[in-house]
Amino acid sequence: MDFVTIEKQGRIAIVRFDRGTPANPMSQALLRELTAAAHSFDHDSETSAVVLA
Repeated sequence: MDFVTIEKQGRIAIVRFDRGTPANPMSQALLRELTAAAHSFDHDSETSAVVLA
């Protein structure tokens, strides 16, 4: 993923997104990556909360 990173801290996942521009606007590529990140938690029983940052 180019714009999204996932960091785990215990049972909490922090999904950070950064397009590298000052306003950090949404784009189709960013939305695809956020969707993929969300799907990665579908069967993850070890994650209790997801924080978008």
